[in-house]
Amino acid sequence: MTSRPGTFVSLEREWRDGDRVDVELPMSLRVEAAPDDPSVVSFLYGPIVLAADLGVQGLDASRRYGPQAPEMAEEDTPPPPVLVANDAGEALKRIQAESEPLAFRTVGLGRPGDVELRPFFRLADRRYAVYFDLLDEAALSRRNDHAQDEPQRVAALDARSVDRVTPGDAKDEAAHALVQKNSEAGRFEGRLHRLAFWGGGEFSYELRLPAAGQALVGFAAWGGESRHHAYEVVVDGEVVATEHLFDDDPGSILHFEVPIPERLTRGRERVRVGFRPAGKGGSIGAIFDVRILRPAAS
Repeated sequence: MTSRPGTFVSLEREWRDGDRVDVELPMSLRVEAAPDDPSVVSFLYGPIVLAADLGVQGLDASRRYGPQAPEMAEEDTPPPPVLVANDAGEALKRIQAESEPLAFRTVGLGRPGDVELRPFFRLADRRYAVYFDLLDEAALSRRNDHAQDEPQRVAALDARSVDRVTPGDAKDEAAHALVQKNSEAGRFEGRLHRLAFWGGGEFSYELRLPAAGQALVGFAAWGGESRHHAYEVVVDGEVVATEHLFDDDPGSILHFEVPIPERLTRGRERVRVGFRPAGKGGSIGAIFDVRILRPAAS
């Protein structure tokens, strides 16, 4: 008996002990790109989702992911491999089947190394990766150059910083007099953050100002937000900027700098810096870092 894709097969007969039904499901390896970013791909064998087996190093029974498990720090989690090929078709040609059923291995495709691909349902208690960045050599070179520049960028930002708070870090937030309503703290991509998706949520901190001169609010947000966010950056109750974010730069952290009007800093040692929804239905995506900055040297 045969059937067309997307339909059902109905078997009707008088069944007897020992009857057997054999079902053949033709399956092949395929790649699927993320709907919002063709450079992010996953692999399937028929209906089976495959994942890279990243091992169990440092992952004992008390450190499994899950509602009751402790949070995993960013440095504890190995980065997923990057796949380097000109396109998805070339990537598929560089994946070969292993002798074990439903097991595959990349060949000259993964960076920093090739990986084994196995059914996701068999890897839930191990480190794994389901989604992969698929880059050509030029894109990989640009990413590596950016990574090499990142320490210098962070050092330059730190040198300009007068005060800083890490949203989601309870002690740091308490030290900076957190005031919040309907917001949540957590981890995303291994980073602490605070957000407010619904219910008119907002949050703010007290931050120290420079002794003299111009001051700016600096903050970092997730560039791959999968829902629209609109929020105001507020200094002592006055809106100094409005941000609209939606999938602006998937996989990246966006950094913002907003000048604070001099009238809000004159004669002051501290200001309250916060985030609140912009308009009805506005929401605040993940905020990873909030600072008071001096201007960059011209």
